[in-house]
Amino acid sequence: MKINFSESTERLRNPEMGYPTFGSWQHMHKDGIGQKDKWPNLKGYTNQLYTLTAFTENGGGKDMEITDAALDALGEQLSVLEKAGGVSLLRFAYDCGGKRDMEPTDFSLILTHLAQIGEVLKKHSCAVAGLEAGIIGIYGEMHTSNYCSAEYSKPIVQALLDACPDKKPVLLRTPAYLKNYTGMDYGELAKWTPEEGSDAARLGFYNDGYMGSDSDLGTWMEDTMTRKEGVDYMNRTGHRTFYGGEYSGAWWWTTRFHTWLPENAIPEMYLSHVDYIRGNVFNDCHVSYSSFIYGPEYERPWFPDNSAYYGETCYKFIVDHLGYRFVLRDSFCAGNERKLILSGKVENTGFSNVINPKKSSIILKSQEDCKTYRIPLDFDIRDWHSCKTTDYSFRLDVPEQTPKGRYDVYFASTVYGINEEAERLGSIRFANPDIFNEELGANYIGCANIG
Repeated sequence: MKINFSESTERLRNPEMGYPTFGSWQHMHKDGIGQKDKWPNLKGYTNQLYTLTAFTENGGGKDMEITDAALDALGEQLSVLEKAGGVSLLRFAYDCGGKRDMEPTDFSLILTHLAQIGEVLKKHSCAVAGLEAGIIGIYGEMHTSNYCSAEYSKPIVQALLDACPDKKPVLLRTPAYLKNYTGMDYGELAKWTPEEGSDAARLGFYNDGYMGSDSDLGTWMEDTMTRKEGVDYMNRTGHRTFYGGEYSGAWWWTTRFHTWLPENAIPEMYLSHVDYIRGNVFNDCHVSYSSFIYGPEYERPWFPDNSAYYGETCYKFIVDHLGYRFVLRDSFCAGNERKLILSGKVENTGFSNVINPKKSSIILKSQEDCKTYRIPLDFDIRDWHSCKTTDYSFRLDVPEQTPKGRYDVYFASTVYGINEEAERLGSIRFANPDIFNEELGANYIGCANIG
């Protein structure tokens, strides 16, 4: 099989990136989850929101701990998702209807609720990509609440970090909450890079006012963190945590500004490392990236090779490049007795990188009897950075039980699933045409003789 090293324009559904399936609000009640919607997409990336109004008197229920029935129902939904190799970015909130002051009167109950949720998330960590901080304010968007000050928001953010399993990312609504958590002023934050491995390094942003105005509807402000300062911060830290949100705002307001125009938006998407977007404002009849055709005029010298998308709409270009997008640019495979020698180049044309750790391996498939043999890789796919072409080189021992013969060689990188089938379904597909093997959940990179 000959490899085509060019990029296809196929839309990929890879873990933890892209245009996530957005499920309707799930209402957690005393006896379970009242709205028992099925997960709308069991492979790829979902963005799921849950309400806790039943467990607060201000929301019409009663101030109380979350019941076992509700927590069990949450676990059941996450179990369905993780068995299918899917992952979700989750948000929990006390309001889903635009009403303020729905939180419990007793602040400590909010922390108790987050600790209870955390116990469930840790049991089903394979299904969790991270958390949108949420919990307080209208729609869980961390505004219009009595709990937005540092006195309350700092312990809330720490409780979310503690609840989110495997040190995965927690996304804050605005830089104000990063300021509250760190105790730094905005001038310090604009120049600061969190220490690798610290809780602060796990904190990113979800921007629910994305491209709604030149300030993203108040996300970036001159007296807090400017848009440039925010983009610079995410450019420094975006390899550790997600950045995303929702296109928002009325078209008649958005179009007063120039930020949303593709010549401005696309370079910023690369610099800020956008991983996901929900909402369809950028493809409605007034504010439509489908009205713009991607071509050389939108390129920057530091962009990856995007020539495959010349002639496609900017809408398609943006949606396809949310998160990471790997293109195999070169590949060499050879066998040397019981050694497998591999090298090649991979370009990440996406806006961002892989954020959470993945499990990588080489799969050998016999051309004679189709039996397969797996070789684990000591390799971190998170090092394949956006806008970079990265060389790889492996010299691997072939498993003893592997018979002599000729083998097709595949590269696999996948979520840490609960079983082999879940990992196959949660595997990363390269953007080259016709090299991904669905049965193996792996990308073809060549063939080799094993002696």
